Amino acid sequence: MDIYFIYGVSPESVNNGATILVIFLLWRILRVFNALLVTAKKRLQFRIRVQKRMRKALEDKIENLSEEIKSYEDYVANLCRLAKSYDISDYKLKACKPLVKQIKRPSTSAGLASMMQMSMGLMHGMNNMAANNKKDEDIDEI
Repeated sequence: MDIYFIYGVSPESVNNGATILVIFLLWRILRVFNALLVTAKKRLQFRIRVQKRMRKALEDKIENLSEEIKSYEDYVANLCRLAKSYDISDYKLKACKPLVKQIKRPSTSAGLASMMQMSMGLMHGMNNMAANNKKDEDIDEI
């Protein structure tokens, strides 16, 4: 633009200058839009990583609990065999069995919703931490 002003303003140079300004404006709009897309993509990738870690931890926990259940089932079977060796009837053994309430299992969508809330909470926590750091920097500048 400075070159146009140095050599003088003519109708042709005004058109060329306006064309350049329009191109720069469109370029800037595209850069802002791209930055928004990149930020959203990074945020979603972070949430996916957090959810994968949570899933892995829960799968490990399920595996450990399954092994624990199996060991308890083996223990109960051994105790039943021992009781039968002392001539205790099946009726008396079944009478000792505890009553188990049916547990209402949460749906998959409820689990996904809680995971989503957790990842959103982490994101908001990180955003608040960044905002607090910015405030601290602003205070230090004063």
